[in-house]
Amino acid sequence: MKTTELNDDKSGTVNVALTRLRAFSVKMLLLLKIRLSCSVVLPGRSVTSKKWEDKPYTVFHLWGECKTCHGIHRSEVLRFTKPLLNIMEVLSSVSGLGTSIQGYNDDVLIEIIRECAPDKVFLAEVTKEDFVKEFKVSEFFGKFQAVVKVPLIPVGLDMTVYEEFKQKFSAENVNTPELAIKKNMLDLIDNTIFNYLAHYWKGPETVNSEVTDSLFRAKHKLFSSVFYDLEKGFWEDRHSKIIENIRKMVPGNSSVIISGVESRYWFKDHTDDLFNGDP
Repeated sequence: MKTTELNDDKSGTVNVALTRLRAFSVKMLLLLKIRLSCSVVLPGRSVTSKKWEDKPYTVFHLWGECKTCHGIHRSEVLRFTKPLLNIMEVLSSVSGLGTSIQGYNDDVLIEIIRECAPDKVFLAEVTKEDFVKEFKVSEFFGKFQAVVKVPLIPVGLDMTVYEEFKQKFSAENVNTPELAIKKNMLDLIDNTIFNYLAHYWKGPETVNSEVTDSLFRAKHKLFSSVFYDLEKGFWEDRHSKIIENIRKMVPGNSSVIISGVESRYWFKDHTDDLFNGDP
């Protein structure tokens, strides 16, 4: 009899605890809803330590009241354990991904650049003309200037000439069923790589990773073996000229290059060219 009463008491206590826990969980879920359009305004604390390309960093969970909906939201910001001095970094731009990655946005990219403590930041995708007309009024530029406060230098090239070259090459050279099949095969490989990476990318450590670089490096090695003249004229020559533009601006070991995600491997493979020899 006493045993039964004791078990009933325990069950009642557990039920009350579970009810309170469920009520608390519902309240927290309502309170901690996340809206991507909202901004976090209160600081948080460090909760996670990881590594990005063998460099230790910390993920900060930031909690704060949103000015738009007055809810409490959470976001994540990276902070490196130590400044990355004397290491020339190449980082993928957010716009060049071709898809939205929740863990990789302008705020995260700017924070990574800030922790690199660069002397200059080179924009490999942006021409001087586009920088003056559009980039200087972009949201990214405003955030960057407020946080990093170092020169942003556009070194990109006008893609019109290269796109025309590519179209002309295809019209003049892909003129047999065999070559058309090869071109379709390469297009299929290109789509497959981007589809795979769209699921693989979760944040800066996967976007700016050797896995990503290796896939694009292998892709362009294959393209070069099939259509060498196209790869040289459209890809290699264009990137070599961008490297030359960077060299003219006298980069330092702590400079940062922001490039398209597909171009990142190329610039990483040729950063030594900035300080010695020809690209």
